[in-house]
Amino acid sequence: MTAPMHTSWNMAPKNRPYFNTSSKMSVSAREGSIAILTNLGAHGPLIDGPDYTFLDGRPTPLRIGQIRRARAQREAATKVVQLMSEVQFAIQREKQLKQEQEDTRQQTIASKLKAKGHKMLQDQENNSYLRLLLQEGDNPQKW
Repeated sequence: MTAPMHTSWNMAPKNRPYFNTSSKMSVSAREGSIAILTNLGAHGPLIDGPDYTFLDGRPTPLRIGQIRRARAQREAATKVVQLMSEVQFAIQREKQLKQEQEDTRQQTIASKLKAKGHKMLQDQENNSYLRLLLQEGDNPQKW
């Protein structure tokens, strides 16, 4: 006794017909169309070029696949530009927030750390002496 043979048509769902012609072509009975699959990124004169040419030199109209590819490439390009601008905005915003945090930190430190006692009096005397010298017109670079 031999085991029953399982074929691909045996494994197909029972609610829709299944056809298999080759590995490069898929047929759908529901859609009634044949789609020829090519390798991704396939290009060349047989794929990209026109199917025919006019003898008088007129340009041939674009095929449906060419129009679809151009539309998809245009949409991808606009999406890339949009995402790049969003990334640039995020980078710029992060730098701005870090700078603002650093500024507030510096302001907090400057307001908290003040000289006390005799150090404060010396700083005030030095500042008043420097102000007096600058008002008289002396150049501080001479010192």
